[in-house]
Amino acid sequence: MSWKKCVAPCFAAWVFIAMSGAIPAQEERTWRDSTGQFSVEAVLVEFDGKNVKLKKTSDNRVVTMPLEKLSFSDQSYLRRQKQNEANNPFAGGEPASAESNNQTGSSGTAGTTSGTTRNGDASGAEKIVIGVVSGWNYQPPKILPDGENADYKPCPLSGEGVGYFHMLDIVKGTDAAMAVTTCTNHTTKSTFACVMNMNTGKTIAHNMKHEAKVWGLSPDGKRVMATPSDFQDKVGKSRLDFYGITDKGLTLTSSLIPYTDGKSEYNRYVEWAAWISPTHVLTCNSERTLRLWDMKTARAIYQATLGAKNVVLSPDRKVMVVPAQSGVFLCDTMTGKTLGKLSGDLTASIEFDFSPDQTRLLGVMHKLPKSLSFADMSDEFRNKVVHVWDLTSGKELNEWILNSEPTTARWVDNRMIMKSNTLYDSETGVPVCHYDGGYVTNTTFNGLFCYLLIVRSNEYVLASAKLPHQAAVDAANKGKVQERFVLYPGAEVSVKIETDGSADEKEIRQHLEQNLSDCGFIVKNSAKTQFIASVKKSAEGEETYRSPSGPFPLSPLLDRGGARVDVKITVHESVLTISNNGKEFWKLGVRAYPDSIPLDKDRSIQEIADELCKPDLEFFARTQLPRYHTGETPQRVPFALVRQGIPENNSALINATLTPTGVR
Repeated sequence: MSWKKCVAPCFAAWVFIAMSGAIPAQEERTWRDSTGQFSVEAVLVEFDGKNVKLKKTSDNRVVTMPLEKLSFSDQSYLRRQKQNEANNPFAGGEPASAESNNQTGSSGTAGTTSGTTRNGDASGAEKIVIGVVSGWNYQPPKILPDGENADYKPCPLSGEGVGYFHMLDIVKGTDAAMAVTTCTNHTTKSTFACVMNMNTGKTIAHNMKHEAKVWGLSPDGKRVMATPSDFQDKVGKSRLDFYGITDKGLTLTSSLIPYTDGKSEYNRYVEWAAWISPTHVLTCNSERTLRLWDMKTARAIYQATLGAKNVVLSPDRKVMVVPAQSGVFLCDTMTGKTLGKLSGDLTASIEFDFSPDQTRLLGVMHKLPKSLSFADMSDEFRNKVVHVWDLTSGKELNEWILNSEPTTARWVDNRMIMKSNTLYDSETGVPVCHYDGGYVTNTTFNGLFCYLLIVRSNEYVLASAKLPHQAAVDAANKGKVQERFVLYPGAEVSVKIETDGSADEKEIRQHLEQNLSDCGFIVKNSAKTQFIASVKKSAEGEETYRSPSGPFPLSPLLDRGGARVDVKITVHESVLTISNNGKEFWKLGVRAYPDSIPLDKDRSIQEIADELCKPDLEFFARTQLPRYHTGETPQRVPFALVRQGIPENNSALINATLTPTGVR
C-alpha cells in the first residue's frame, strides 16, 4: 500500500521556428542521440528549426531526424548556430540599422515581421534598497479611470487551440479598452493570441508560431509584450518581444534582452515583466533582480533585489507592492523609492490586489497546518488568511479565514472581493454570493468583472458584467451581526468529539475549547452551532522506504545506499467540521503520515515510524477558525448577461447566462 504521490514535470518537445533560413553546412563533428547510446561522425547539412540533416562521414549518406532526437549538447549547439546566423548582418539580405549596443537580427517567427534585438544596459542603473523608509508616505489618487459606465461589447474569440486560456489582461488604452487572452496548443507548440477591442467587439486573432508567455498590453493598448516559454529555448526565455497590434494581427517590432549580465544562463531568464507606461517596463529574473527599463534607450533606470517575484502593480501603475527580506513594502514604480511598510506578520506565501480606487489592499496568505504530510490532502483542507490594509495609512483593517480553491483573489468594487467565483465582503470576510457560469477564466478591470464564457464546444466570448449586483449589496448590509451570522465573536457554540479510540478525547477537547475561547466564542452544550473534532484511522498497511546513496552506520538495515525497508504504517486523520442545525458548512483537516523517516541508533525504524504516525491532536489548537460565517445555503438568483454588440453570425453566443447563487 502506498499513499505517496509522484509528481513528474511534463515538458513539451522543443520546436524552433526558422528566423533567417536554414543553417548552411558546417565542419565535421561527433553527434550523439538523446539516449546517449548512439553517435556518428557527420557534417551538418541543414537545420530548418525542426529537423536536422546530417551527412555521415563513413558513407556520405544523408540522414534526417527531428531536433529532439539529438542530445541536449547537440541541440544547444544548433541553437547557438541558429542564433549566430540570425545575428549575421550579411546573411540573407540587407541588414537593418541598429544602435552600437544592439544586435541586428530576427527574434521573430515564421509569419511575423522581424524586429531589432537590443541588449539591455544596466551599467548605469541606480542601486535601490527596498525597505529604507520612515513612516507612511503614500496617499491614493483622488481620481482614477472608471470602467463602470462604459458600454463594453462582448468579443467572440476564434482560432485554433481555443480553450486552453491561461492569461487575460485588460487595459483602457488611448482609443478604447483592449483585452488580450492567450492559449497554448502543445500539439503544434505554438501560442495563440486574441486581442479584442471591447468598445467595438472586434477581435484580432494571431498565431505566434511558438510557445510564449504573454505579459500583457501596453497602457495605451497598442502593443503586446511576451517571452518565448519553451523550456529548451535558452535564448528565447531571456528575451522580451514587443508586438505592434495591427488589423491583420501582431507584428514583432523589437526585442530586449534585459539580463545579459546574469551570472549563469538560468539567471538571464525573464521570470516576470509588466508595463509601467508605453515607454517603460519592469522585469524580474530568477535571481529576483528587479529592473525598470527605458525602452527608448534600452537602459535600466534602477534595480533592486526582491524577496519574491510576485510584484503587484496598482491600477494606475504608479505604485507597486514589493516583497523583500524584511517585509512587504509599497514602492514607487518609476523611482523604486519605498513609500511605506505594510503592518502585520507577512512571513508566508502571499498574493495581493489593489481595490479599484487604490484605498485598500487585499492580501491572501497561504498557510498550511504543520502536519507530517499534507501533499495528498484535498483543496478543501487548505487554509488561507485574508488581510485587508488601509492604503492611506498602511495599517491592517481586518483579517479573516478563507477556505476555497487555490485561485487568485480580486476586488470587484471597493468593498467586495471575488475568489473562486464567490463574492466576499472584505469588511467581515463573509461569503455574500456565488456566481455560477460557464466561464474558464476571469479578471477585474477598475471594478468591471470580465470573463471568458463557454458558449459551446470550442466557441468562446469575452463578456463583462458590473458586480456586485444589487441583491448581493443588500445581503451584505442586511441586519445585525447576530441576525446575519451563526458564527461571530460572542456566539454560543457546542463541541463534539469523535474518535475510534486512537486518541485521548480529553486532550482533544482541551485543545479545541482553548482555540474557541481565543476566538471569542462561548462554549455551551445546547448551542446549535457545533464544532466536531474527529480523529480516526484512515488507512493502514505496509509502506516501502528507500535510503539514498551512501552507508548509514546508525542502522544495520541501511548499510548500503538504495536499501529498501518495509515498515508498517497506520495513517490518522484529524478533521474539524463546523455545522449548524446538523448541516455542515466548514471543514479542515490534516493527515499524519511520514514521507521520510529519520534514523536513530537507539530506536528501530518501526519505532520511529510509529511515533510519526501518532494522531496530530495539536491541530485543534493551532487551526485558525472562521470568526464570521452565515452558515446558510445558497439561493439561486437569475442574472442575465448584456446581449448587445454580438454579430448576427454569432447569435448563438447570446444564449449563455451568468447566475449568482444568493447569500451563504
